[in-house]
Amino acid sequence: MKRIDSKKKILSSSQPITFKTASDNNIHQTAADGIETGSKDMTAVPPKVETGARYNTGQACKILGVSRNTLRKYVKNGSLRPKVDKSTFRNVFEARELTRFWFERI
Repeated sequence: MKRIDSKKKILSSSQPITFKTASDNNIHQTAADGIETGSKDMTAVPPKVETGARYNTGQACKILGVSRNTLRKYVKNGSLRPKVDKSTFRNVFEARELTRFWFERI
């Protein structure tokens, strides 16, 4: 196995990748040369959010099952649209937006 950096790895074609589905069945596939791993894929289970609730970045990451860097990438490319909390000037994600984004991506 060759390392790209401390977090991402390039897999050889003989190493299996395991994907979890909503029914918790494991599906094994073999990676082709050059596929990078290291980031978490979005959860296969629909997000459980309260209607009208607002979530901070950490909470949104847990709900979607992604890392903060992945969430930032989705915001930067326009796939996910946060609101700004006027009292703290931080991004907040509405429940409706998280649900819309999840159904669009899956």
